[in-house]
Amino acid sequence: MVNAVFEFEFNNQVVEFDISDKDLMINATEMGKIFGKNPTEFLKLKQTKDFIDRIEKHALAF
Repeated sequence: MVNAVFEFEFNNQVVEFDISDKDLMINATEMGKIFGKNPTEFLKLKQTKDFIDRIEKHALAF
């Protein structure tokens, strides 16, 4: 069973990623704040969707 928490820093702000077996949890509120968006707006952006896809692919490598 894999359980890991790692932090990603962007523009001097930290976003936590929690990985456990088949789940990847990202704090959308923290991510949205970096870009001045609330979670609903942030999750609708194409750039956000692309970013989530890349993170998922990277997480599967663990």
